[in-house]
Amino acid sequence: DEEIHNKIAIVEDILRGLRLENKEMVYVFNKIDAIGENGRNELAERYANFSPQFISVKTGQGIDSLLKTIGETITRREYGFI
Repeated sequence: DEEIHNKIAIVEDILRGLRLENKEMVYVFNKIDAIGENGRNELAERYANFSPQFISVKTGQGIDSLLKTIGETITRREYGFI
């Protein structure tokens, strides 16, 4: 999506407006089956602070990793690490 960075910026602005910008976030990028490795690497580098997860709902790729990351994030929050 040529507008991906603009769309992410809009969501980040909304989160700032809700005063949620200091919460731990996980960025999830779908349709990984349709993006090349260069695109994935660029997103991973650019959004490294947000535990980027790459999934394909179509193929199921990355879903297990996403669920693990969400579980770890919830666990950290429950035990006061966030």
